Amino acid sequence: MPMKFEFHDSTLSEIADEGGEIVFRFRPAYVCVEEDDALFGYEQDVDLRFFEARLLSRPTVIPVWTSDGHLRTIGGEVFDGLIPIPFSIQEEVSFSGFTAEGECYHVIAASCTVEPIGRRSFVEKIR
Repeated sequence: MPMKFEFHDSTLSEIADEGGEIVFRFRPAYVCVEEDDALFGYEQDVDLRFFEARLLSRPTVIPVWTSDGHLRTIGGEVFDGLIPIPFSIQEEVSFSGFTAEGECYHVIAASCTVEPIGRRSFVEKIR
């Protein structure tokens, strides 16, 4: 049952600096789950944890609704709007996007993980 975190329709509730790690906390995140030929939407808390990270820009107001996001690896892999969860990338990454208010966020890091937190709650059947 593949799960993906959708940057659009998620709430960025905190950006925490944990001593070299930058954690983007989404409370809740919008998560898509594919089961057989159906696609369902859920809310679930998700953390994007960036290691050896440098925060380049952040929204002035948090919590904030996100409208877009992109994760790119130095090797050329691009996750445009959706990223698998749980997931781990062990190469340099760049994560950026926009809030619903048009502000941007951007972090670069040596690696990152995408971690679901707790249980998910059903929102809708997409197809």
